[in-house]
Amino acid sequence: MKKDLAEALAEFSKESPAISLSTVSLEGQPQCSLVYFAVDENTDILFFSKEETRKSRNIELNPKVALMAYHEQDEKILQMEGQAKRIEGEKEKAKAFSLIVKAMKGRVDWPPPAGKIFGGDLALYKITLDWARLGHFKQNDSDLFTNLLP
Repeated sequence: MKKDLAEALAEFSKESPAISLSTVSLEGQPQCSLVYFAVDENTDILFFSKEETRKSRNIELNPKVALMAYHEQDEKILQMEGQAKRIEGEKEKAKAFSLIVKAMKGRVDWPPPAGKIFGGDLALYKITLDWARLGHFKQNDSDLFTNLLP
């Protein structure tokens, strides 16, 4: 199943280098934002933000997140849930940052939005997925969803 997830993520990243990320505030309020992402060899989602943004503060309080990508032409969605964790260690940060920049190269004006926000230092995150499903709505059969992770 992880191979199917890796293939789906690769397909969606070709459509857009951005993905919708939902976090939850201390008050229990859902909050959504758009992040530029990359996928590592373990099929973890990598992204960066400034450390004082709402999403960063929310992740520090509650690491549970949800993500969604949309492929308009194929009428597909990729829904995912997992645990976000701030990446520590210079080697790990450099690797994650390199993958994200590579995914954005030639597709995003530099600096990206996170570089324009006044919100502290740059923070890199890794999301380990524990649930994912692909919705394919162009089909006319009754089974619109394919589970990619339990």
